[in-house]
Amino acid sequence: MYKIFTILILSVSTPTLLLDGEKNSLLVDSFDSDAPKIGRSWETYKDDNNLGTKVNPFDILKEGNPKGFKGHGHFSGHVGKNKDPWPWAALDLAFQDDGPKDMSRFKAVRFWARGDGKKYRVRIGRVAIEDYCYPEATFLAPIEWTLVTLPLSEFKQPKWGKQVPAGFKDVNMIGFMALTPGNDEDFDLRFTGVELIADLPAKGK
Repeated sequence: MYKIFTILILSVSTPTLLLDGEKNSLLVDSFDSDAPKIGRSWETYKDDNNLGTKVNPFDILKEGNPKGFKGHGHFSGHVGKNKDPWPWAALDLAFQDDGPKDMSRFKAVRFWARGDGKKYRVRIGRVAIEDYCYPEATFLAPIEWTLVTLPLSEFKQPKWGKQVPAGFKDVNMIGFMALTPGNDEDFDLRFTGVELIADLPAKGK
């Protein structure tokens, strides 16, 4: 049984693949080919603060997917001790040669996720932000495959960086961060069907 988890609703459904270029969505990656639909490749990053953080090589797996998908990404590792200068681990898809995108017509980021029951963050890179203090939103990675919908209105910059006017006209990256928070512990996240959608799901749908 697959579950749907959103900030707005909870209901049961079957995933629908939305093709790149459809009017109401922009597919970023469903791991059905050798490269994402936008950008070149997913890349892992971590702190170098000797706190014990480790990130495993990013895997693209062709088995164990939610129904309707041919592949999924696997982001895993270990977040170090939660103390100054602070641990972090990230998985980012930079748009690179595709250039920044105007995402202002979209309402949410949507994807299928499965994991260890811990909290993760999705972050959205912008040209206007030069200190990596990108707007982000938190979600729970449940044990079963679950459809996660994060409204763009919920994405906020962390307080530690320079604050810039909100907007998504200059998006140049999308990524995941583990954990929220993490303290000397393992993390394990699987995801697929990452897309931007123009319409939020209606209540009860």
